[in-house]
Amino acid sequence: MRAFLLDTAGSVLPEGLRFFKPGWWVIHLLAVVLVFAYGHRKGRLDERRERGGSRIEPQPPKSPAPPKT
Repeated sequence: MRAFLLDTAGSVLPEGLRFFKPGWWVIHLLAVVLVFAYGHRKGRLDERRERGGSRIEPQPPKSPAPPKT
């Protein structure tokens, strides 16, 4: 009886929602985490700039090394 219940558990979802497999959840969870991390980092940098506590100046690009003769 228990095996029968587990075998039919996938058919509980309606036809339109059967694509919700573990891979779908992993990809979407990863996307949510990356968006949250990006927003958190950007917000922290903006807050620091407003307070003036840590001034992060962009570094000028390094000039290429002179050619060896």
